[in-house]
Amino acid sequence: MTELQSSAPRTRRLLSPAGFVLVIFCFLFPFVAVSCQSPVGSVSVQYSGNDLAFGGRPSISTSDGAVPRESDVPPATPQPLALFAYLLTIAGLFTALIPSLRVRLRTTAIIAGAATLFVIINETAVYNHIVSQLAGRSGNRFDSGLDGLRTDAADNLVHTQAGFWLAMLLLLAITTLNIVELVRTRAAPNVPGPPRPH
Repeated sequence: MTELQSSAPRTRRLLSPAGFVLVIFCFLFPFVAVSCQSPVGSVSVQYSGNDLAFGGRPSISTSDGAVPRESDVPPATPQPLALFAYLLTIAGLFTALIPSLRVRLRTTAIIAGAATLFVIINETAVYNHIVSQLAGRSGNRFDSGLDGLRTDAADNLVHTQAGFWLAMLLLLAITTLNIVELVRTRAAPNVPGPPRPH
């Protein structure tokens, strides 16, 4: 019974760092995608979380011979907010080393909350930027038939992807769980320890 009781706090202590590991894993998956169709096929361009954080060429999937030129699909430039979110997630891995329970819970909640905010703002900014580029660009990236797209038409080509949703939900869960646990520790009555021997 004593072993079970002693292992429970250790398990809870590692729960948030394990969540941060999953968030880092989510950065490998697409965060935003642009897709379109033409008479010769379809093209889907996907930018992962790592592409947004560090810059890099997106993954491209095509069908029926719709192969865009490399110059038509520019690499992503590093997005500061995505990079900050990634670095905060890395920092969250080390919160298990904080000895004080309340300090650990407070620090983890702040880190996860800030990372959640950065991920959401970055996704919104990238999404809007791609839509504005598709709507306002003279000569489009995939097919000349898309030139002069209206904003609502361009909006239909841009999609948030599973990597973003999973990362955001995991960070939000870490934030919420640590806040709840922090409130519980503050509400718990202080139980006096055994008297010291004289």
